[in-house]
Amino acid sequence: MLCRVVGFIRDVPYDKDPAQLKDAIRETVPEVYSVRYVTEKTVSDYRRKKPCAFISFDLRVLPLTVYMFGRHYEVQVPNPMQCARCSKFGHQGKQCRAKPRCSICSLGHEKHRCLSNFAQCVNCNGAHPSTSHECPLWIQGKLMNELRYRAGLTAEQAINIASEGKIAHKKHLFLKPEFFGTYKSFINYGLRL
Repeated sequence: MLCRVVGFIRDVPYDKDPAQLKDAIRETVPEVYSVRYVTEKTVSDYRRKKPCAFISFDLRVLPLTVYMFGRHYEVQVPNPMQCARCSKFGHQGKQCRAKPRCSICSLGHEKHRCLSNFAQCVNCNGAHPSTSHECPLWIQGKLMNELRYRAGLTAEQAINIASEGKIAHKKHLFLKPEFFGTYKSFINYGLRL
């Protein structure tokens, strides 16, 4: 059974249109379904944006690389989907009906209005912003995506493995870290795969 998997590549040529990228990728990976440009803010300079492309493939597993325009590009697994409105994982802002929550301090205002001197995660109540890649729930979501797109598992299978059997349905629910005993045991679980 074929699935549709999505990956992204960085530093793509921005002088080509998506159809040209798709045709170039199709020469080595004929199962490419669609390509769309996005921009990625760099960590070092939030004002500078790098061109990236999201690529959908009619495959069960993401290819490790694609070749186009004389160069290999690493196909990366996307980060967990996170709402820009409420900062929760598993949905996007345009679908969200929840009240806004600040991704920095977790209070009921938008991020650009935040005056707080402290960080608190909306998802795990940890002392970090909700967008932190150190958040145990972000790590769990990334592990689920890795299992789906690199190991070819279904969403249900990936959730079941990443949650150690504590949830087994398709909804994008993320477990609180206490289900794993300690943060360290959760991290070690993720690194064993």
